[in-house]
Amino acid sequence: MTDTLKYDDGKSMPMLTPVEWDEWLTDVFMVGFKRHGEGNWKKVDQKRWENALLRHWRAHRKGQLINKEDDGVYHLAQVAWNALAILSAITGEDKEN
Repeated sequence: MTDTLKYDDGKSMPMLTPVEWDEWLTDVFMVGFKRHGEGNWKKVDQKRWENALLRHWRAHRKGQLINKEDDGVYHLAQVAWNALAILSAITGEDKEN
């Protein structure tokens, strides 16, 4: 094996993100895509995401692991997704793509 240099110090390491996390978030995206179409989430007011996050958090706290109304995705995955949607709105990243 030949020694090679690769200067990637300080760069992100996407492989650190567990595959399951990608799958859970993608599952939530797919629920929204089927119901509202691609990218529609970017047009929603941030307060609605905050309310949705809290609804899913409450459902989880009540012991509901799975959201049977939304294709069986995890309520906590929906909490995480909503938190990221809020972050995207706050940072303006939702306008980029």
